[in-house]
Amino acid sequence: MEPQFELFSLVPPTFYNSSPQSLQQLGTIKEMAPQTDSLFIIALYLASLSYFLGVLIYMLPLPFRGLKEWAPKLIKDAVYIVAWLSAYTYILSLAQNLLSILGASWQSYFNTMNEEITGIAGIYGFILVLLFLVYLPKFILAAKTLDFTDPVGILVYIVALIVNFLVQVTNIRQVLANLASLALNMLMYLIAIQSVSLLIYETAPLLIVLGILLMSLPFRIGRPAGSTMIATVLVFYIGIPLMPHVLAPFEEAIGVGTAGYLIGTLQSEFANPVVFVTNAFIILNSLKFIDEFLPAAYFAVLVGITFGVAEVIGEGTADPLIPLEGFIVGEIAAAEMEEEEEKIEKETEEQNNNEMADNDLE
Repeated sequence: MEPQFELFSLVPPTFYNSSPQSLQQLGTIKEMAPQTDSLFIIALYLASLSYFLGVLIYMLPLPFRGLKEWAPKLIKDAVYIVAWLSAYTYILSLAQNLLSILGASWQSYFNTMNEEITGIAGIYGFILVLLFLVYLPKFILAAKTLDFTDPVGILVYIVALIVNFLVQVTNIRQVLANLASLALNMLMYLIAIQSVSLLIYETAPLLIVLGILLMSLPFRIGRPAGSTMIATVLVFYIGIPLMPHVLAPFEEAIGVGTAGYLIGTLQSEFANPVVFVTNAFIILNSLKFIDEFLPAAYFAVLVGITFGVAEVIGEGTADPLIPLEGFIVGEIAAAEMEEEEEKIEKETEEQNNNEMADNDLE
């Protein structure tokens, strides 16, 4: 009977007494255990393969310098992967504790994002209602179903005619259409950010193990991809919940107020559509700067940090090292270089001997 490998036996008992966020994250990891356990074991086997390949190359009686250089690299890589596998269960708990120290959490971040998405969705819905109302007179006039023998029908027709004329003069339909497009684009952008955040939060354990698995491939074939994946998860797992706290000083420096304040201001003007439409362009453009430009710049900074962290995790490996390149191309180049060096040494030795013979004759 094969021994059963229990990944979560590595979790320290004190971890179960941690904050609610840590316990929630532990629950997420346990839910993904069937996938992560399999990848974990495969990565461990690949690390063992790298180690024994390194030992085997050390023992090979072959005078290939390029091949022999892989022996210490493979053994070092195996130890490095085992270290990552041992620290795996502590990585996300440390990230959670770091967020708690910095006064941030995923729960508060999701609450903030949900409030903004709900607020923008409400504004977008109100704009659609106004659009329906300004198009209603046009629909009434185009329907031609009014009973002109009825005074009510005549009154409705006259009112629709006057309202439609005022709407055309003020071009309010185009104004509301532009506002609806602006609000919809902002809503879709916030939903996209929320989706990426949720993806990072829910799949972080799986992505980290998958990154370790790629790094464990022998001869460093998957190290660049694996280190980049791990760095992306770590940087964004910590960076995304910190975004509202980091961007708050920039929002205050702009002087237009926070996103929640601007959304609340627009919502308070629902009772007065004229004031709402008058202020909507200014407020929505301010919201666009706060909810689109600032997060985009923040994510660009996180991407830059990710590349730096990936270099550290991957120990400076920018490109995968293909074994065939080291075994074939490298060995041919090394052999040609050795032949050239031997040729130069022979020529130098013959020249020295000739000079010594000439000196003896003299």
